[in-house]
Amino acid sequence: MMPPKAHRNAAQLRDLLATERTAVLSGEYALLEELARRKERLVRSVAANPPPPLLLAKLRAALADNATLMAAASDGFRTAIKNLVAAPPVATALYQADGSCRMMRDVGRQVERKA
Repeated sequence: MMPPKAHRNAAQLRDLLATERTAVLSGEYALLEELARRKERLVRSVAANPPPPLLLAKLRAALADNATLMAAASDGFRTAIKNLVAAPPVATALYQADGSCRMMRDVGRQVERKA
């Protein structure tokens, strides 16, 4: 029988990995820093009190899947930023009530980090 602590740690890690996956897929990136801290603690706890090999293999697979998912998201961000910076400026036409056209000046392209 698996020790209660090993079972509890494995269950908590499994649940956290599911939450992490959902956060990445739904774009809730602000949650990832806290989840990473909790995940690090749980991985250490699981390593100190390992569950049965089959459950441990499932946890490792979930960890690898999430790492792959986060790497893909990171690559997507880098590509999007690169494309935004490299895109040619686009002028915007504004039409007046009399039908005349006025071009808006380009304000430039910047990526602003807010968090």
